[in-house]
Amino acid sequence: FREVFDLVDKDKSGAIETEEVEELTKLLGLDLTRDEVELLVREIDKDGNGEVDFEEFLLV
Repeated sequence: FREVFDLVDKDKSGAIETEEVEELTKLLGLDLTRDEVELLVREIDKDGNGEVDFEEFLLV
Protein backbone atom coordinates (compact mmCIF):
# COMPACT_ATOMS: atom_id res chain seq x y z
CA PHE A 1 0.00 0.00 0.00
CA ARG A 2 2.87 2.34 0.75
CA GLU A 3 4.21 2.03 -2.78
CA VAL A 4 0.84 2.97 -4.27
CA PHE A 5 0.52 5.91 -1.86
CA ASP A 6 3.99 7.14 -2.78
CA LEU A 7 3.19 6.90 -6.50
CA VAL A 8 0.05 9.01 -6.05
CA ASP A 9 1.85 11.52 -3.80
CA LYS A 10 3.62 13.14 -6.76
CA ASP A 11 5.07 16.07 -4.80
CA LYS A 12 6.31 13.76 -2.01
CA SER A 13 4.61 15.92 0.64
CA GLY A 14 3.53 12.91 2.69
CA ALA A 15 -0.11 13.59 1.88
CA ILE A 16 -2.29 13.30 -1.19
CA GLU A 17 -3.91 16.56 -2.23
CA THR A 18 -7.12 16.96 -4.23
CA GLU A 19 -5.18 17.46 -7.47
CA GLU A 20 -3.34 14.18 -6.96
CA VAL A 21 -6.61 12.35 -6.23
CA GLU A 22 -8.07 13.88 -9.39
CA GLU A 23 -5.11 12.59 -11.41
CA LEU A 24 -5.50 9.13 -9.87
CA THR A 25 -9.21 8.94 -10.71
CA LYS A 26 -8.42 9.81 -14.33
CA LEU A 27 -5.73 7.11 -14.47
CA LEU A 28 -8.27 4.63 -13.14
CA GLY A 29 -10.69 5.61 -15.90
CA LEU A 30 -13.16 7.30 -13.55
CA ASP A 31 -14.91 10.30 -15.06
CA LEU A 32 -15.44 12.44 -11.97
CA THR A 33 -16.05 16.16 -11.85
CA ARG A 34 -13.84 18.38 -9.70
CA ASP A 35 -16.72 18.66 -7.20
CA GLU A 36 -16.99 14.88 -7.00
CA VAL A 37 -13.25 14.55 -6.41
CA GLU A 38 -13.41 17.18 -3.66
CA LEU A 39 -16.31 15.31 -2.04
CA LEU A 40 -14.31 12.08 -2.22
CA VAL A 41 -11.34 13.74 -0.51
CA ARG A 42 -13.62 15.15 2.23
CA GLU A 43 -15.05 11.66 2.83
CA ILE A 44 -11.59 10.09 3.16
CA ASP A 45 -10.00 13.00 5.06
CA LYS A 46 -10.90 12.06 8.63
CA ASP A 47 -8.87 14.82 10.33
CA GLY A 48 -10.29 17.54 8.08
CA ASN A 49 -6.98 19.03 6.94
CA GLY A 50 -7.90 18.87 3.24
CA GLU A 51 -5.39 16.13 2.42
CA VAL A 52 -5.30 12.35 2.59
CA ASP A 53 -2.43 11.07 4.70
CA PHE A 54 -1.18 7.49 4.66
CA GLU A 55 -3.30 6.37 7.62
CA GLU A 56 -6.45 7.74 5.95
CA PHE A 57 -5.39 6.15 2.65
CA LEU A 58 -5.23 2.75 4.35
CA LEU A 59 -8.88 3.08 5.38
CA VAL A 60 -9.93 3.20 1.73
